[in-house]
Amino acid sequence: TLLNAEESPLLKLPAELRNNIYGLVFSSYFIHVEYERKAKTCRPLRRKFNDSAWVEFTRGHNLLDRDGCLHYYLCKAPTSERDAYQRSKDPSLNEQVPGESERMANYWRLGDPFHIDSCKQRHDNCYPQEDTQIPGWMMTPQDRTQRAQRAKTDISLYKSLNLNLLETSRQIYQEAKNLPFSLSTFGFTDVVALLLFLFRLEPSQANTVRSIWMFLRAGRSSVRSDVKLWNNWLFAPGLLPRLQGLRVLHISISIANAGMGDKGPLRGEFYEPHLNSWVLGLNRFRGLPLEEVMVIVSDDPSSMFGIDGYENKYLRYAWQSSHESWLQLRQQECFAADEKRQWGERLRKHLLREISEI
Repeated sequence: TLLNAEESPLLKLPAELRNNIYGLVFSSYFIHVEYERKAKTCRPLRRKFNDSAWVEFTRGHNLLDRDGCLHYYLCKAPTSERDAYQRSKDPSLNEQVPGESERMANYWRLGDPFHIDSCKQRHDNCYPQEDTQIPGWMMTPQDRTQRAQRAKTDISLYKSLNLNLLETSRQIYQEAKNLPFSLSTFGFTDVVALLLFLFRLEPSQANTVRSIWMFLRAGRSSVRSDVKLWNNWLFAPGLLPRLQGLRVLHISISIANAGMGDKGPLRGEFYEPHLNSWVLGLNRFRGLPLEEVMVIVSDDPSSMFGIDGYENKYLRYAWQSSHESWLQLRQQECFAADEKRQWGERLRKHLLREISEI
């Protein structure tokens, strides 16, 4: 109102200074958005959930678990996505450590001909983890208890993005309404979380989301991050109209080969056209005016070629616990580091429409 403009110290400032202050208040965050079981601390929705509209938004399907809701976690990764992407692209980086005692660990350090730093490990401390190495029916009661206790403390999106400031003045709302969602990056390991997050926002808010990180797991997979689910639900008709503001897309593809009939893409598929069917759903983003795409392809830690999978007693049956057999399997089936880079680069150019075929 005119009275606010005359009396508010903030609104008395020149527009340029106000914009600088807004930029400081609505800081840039990386926020993980997870669809998880409701906890006792979960609060009711600020906006009433419209179940019928959600079903329409998702092509007539209701993907929601009645006991689930969105949880938000501030990213604690030691390396930004941009820096991680630059590291993954640089074949000259060598972090091998000399000495016989480091021989095994060196297989999962840069400089090894097959290794790219794991997308999953980079965010291990950010959000609740499920032990995807061992199926639930193989776990002891103690293992199940430890899995259940791994939850991290989630945050209030409303408070973290300082959305309450937008409610103090009509002028402030008009000047700053796009900033909370345009300055931050939102990360998703689950396509249902992505759809529900966008659906829960007003269309005008959803279309101010500028940067998204997606984690897709190809191969032996937990339900939520399975690339097959991503491929299916990225074609939901209501998705693209709510992503018109998206300009920056970070994609982490984690290859998970179990070695027991449950495999992700294999090295022999590298030059085959059907390789790209693993990430078919990403084609939807070609319909958006993207400005920057970063793709990192790495081995999942729980894969038979990952640092955790190598030690998994169940996966070791695939190579009879023989290290030499494991090396031979890796040579035959695991993408080399250069091949991971090439696949990621082809996907990046395709999504930016720099090339038509991948």
